[in-house]
Amino acid sequence: MTVLCSHHRIVEREPSKVNPRWKSCTVFSLLLIVSSCLVVSFSLHGLIADYKNHCLLKANLHIVAKTGDNGTIPTGANQTDVQYGIDEYWTNWNSGTYCDTLKNMPLFQGICCTIWLAIFLIHGPGGILPQPWRIVFPSLIFFLGCLIVSLLTASFITQGLTHLCAEFQKVDSLQGLSCARLIVYFSLVQENTTAVQVDKNYFLTLVFSWVWFGATVFGFCIILLRIPSINMTYNLDELKKRSAVANTSHNIRNNLQPAPKHEKVPESSKNITDITRTHRTAYVIFFSLLLDLLAFTMILPLLPSLLEYYRKNDNQLYGYLANSIKQFQVWIGAPERFTSVLFGGALGSMFSFLQFLSSPIVGALSDYYGRKPLMLLCATGIAASYGIWAYSESFLLFVIARFVGGISKGNVSLCMAVITDVSNQQNRGKAMALVGIAFSLGFIAGPMIGAMFSRFSDKTGTLWFFAPAMFAMLLAVADILFLAVCMKETLPKEKRSNRIINSLSHAIDHISIRALFRFSAVENLSQKDVRSLRSLGVTYFLYLFLYSGLEFTVTFLMYHKFGYTSIDQAKVFLTTGVLMALLQGSVVRRLPDRLVKTSAVFGLYLIIPAFIIVGLAESSLMLYLGMILFAISTAFVVTCMTTITSKYGDFHQKGTVLGVFRSLGALARAVGPIVASVAFWGVGARVTYIAGGMLLLWPALMLQYLKL
Repeated sequence: MTVLCSHHRIVEREPSKVNPRWKSCTVFSLLLIVSSCLVVSFSLHGLIADYKNHCLLKANLHIVAKTGDNGTIPTGANQTDVQYGIDEYWTNWNSGTYCDTLKNMPLFQGICCTIWLAIFLIHGPGGILPQPWRIVFPSLIFFLGCLIVSLLTASFITQGLTHLCAEFQKVDSLQGLSCARLIVYFSLVQENTTAVQVDKNYFLTLVFSWVWFGATVFGFCIILLRIPSINMTYNLDELKKRSAVANTSHNIRNNLQPAPKHEKVPESSKNITDITRTHRTAYVIFFSLLLDLLAFTMILPLLPSLLEYYRKNDNQLYGYLANSIKQFQVWIGAPERFTSVLFGGALGSMFSFLQFLSSPIVGALSDYYGRKPLMLLCATGIAASYGIWAYSESFLLFVIARFVGGISKGNVSLCMAVITDVSNQQNRGKAMALVGIAFSLGFIAGPMIGAMFSRFSDKTGTLWFFAPAMFAMLLAVADILFLAVCMKETLPKEKRSNRIINSLSHAIDHISIRALFRFSAVENLSQKDVRSLRSLGVTYFLYLFLYSGLEFTVTFLMYHKFGYTSIDQAKVFLTTGVLMALLQGSVVRRLPDRLVKTSAVFGLYLIIPAFIIVGLAESSLMLYLGMILFAISTAFVVTCMTTITSKYGDFHQKGTVLGVFRSLGALARAVGPIVASVAFWGVGARVTYIAGGMLLLWPALMLQYLKL
């Protein structure tokens, strides 16, 4: 404990004393834990699913012989006239709670490690965690907990699989086969229903449970080995300081003399570095947005299947709406299978319209109460929406879940306001790019997670979406805890709005469409700035109106035209997300101020051929080409236009300016999906995408000739 306390003191005084190689090893260990946890959880789930979701670990199997004319043993084994199988009725399966615990424990620890990784990475001078919870001591406790859990889980899984193999070996004629082959042979599901074959699931579950344990041992040892060197560094620094004090005590007169001018240069250099450095709070917002977007984008590959589920199983609200448009559908000749596209567009528009209503109100309230309380309130509402979705057996309940989620989505505009609070002219572009990177990473990992859940889910059952919905809720709860612990208030009381009635009156201006386009809520600006803001607002609205409509229907295009499964759709989102993240992390984040507008114009022109190619695509190659151009364009446009807009207004007006800007975007997203879905439903995808691509030329020309 003395050594740990010594480490606390040295980290408190100089965080740079922490060896970056030690931090890199710890990050690697955490990433290895997260990845192995996901592999163990999903592989064990797939293995159990191939036994019709019976808890096969530590089960007492009743194996019976089945005589058949062509009964054979798998390739490589001795041929026999007898085929063996498991009698499900007489078999004593283990408790379902036991297997559920072993499936969910790695997943739960993977989420905890992801949260810990976020806290660990953004730790810096001053610290996010209160004293003495800094780096080593909490990491030591965390890895110790992971070590115990991983050892127990790996041991139980290995013991259960060993017992399962022993049960198979009861059959004398099958004793020469490996356990992996026996698991395939005795599988209760004839077709491969999981993402990985049964024997591969067996190997992955067995091996990666111990990889998980090994990663925790590695992290635990890294911390233990680091403590003595830190203690030595601390003692050496103490000796140096004492030596310096002893030397200066003999030369007090020199200490009283003013320092030479050249000694002030490092301090001025440090000030310049502080000005251009991205504020720590921007990284907090980045991780908060990432957690939020991971949960938000999970539903993208699931939405077509969800709406198909309600089309087949809900005869109340969905059936009523489908019958209401039946006559018009026959009149225009729209296929019945495209009805889900129409309803999906209506849900998307409703979600964005509620965001349009809530964003200005939340922004105005944050100008009076502060950013953090409103951020926590929005995060709580989002978590509640996922909880409702998990139990939405009817289409009506699903609509309510989307309603609650939409009205709580003011957190995005608040994130922009927070970043504006803590940034300046020199580093605002870098901070805004972090938001773009969070969106890109969200679109990389979120759809992949949703696709994995979709692949493992039995869509013929009731509430097959319960697992992804609960996982999204866990991410949202993690976001709440992360904000509560890590985020500090960025709007001091002296800089807040004096009266709440003034803030709310401005919020009404955000909801009024006429006042919105005129930026009436923003006062005391020059006429030139007002004209520039209005032109920017119109350009942004037109762009997002066309962009959001076409973007929203891409999922249905892949589902209906190309027959893409959830995994196939996730691959497309993965490709575009990785490309966007690379561009925003390497190019957009480092754009000089003079190139911000040029980059936005470039992105607007590039998206025109992107959507035309997607509309004309008849093969996956053309579709991917169009989506790659789409990703390159998206990486530049929104981030650059937000950076341009954030330059307008005084410090206390930044939240209002960006609130109006985000409201215009939300209004565009409220109208775009329903218009594009109606067009998709009525005239088809090709006409919709080509016409939308050509219309995108309008905002591109407007921004090009706009004088800022």
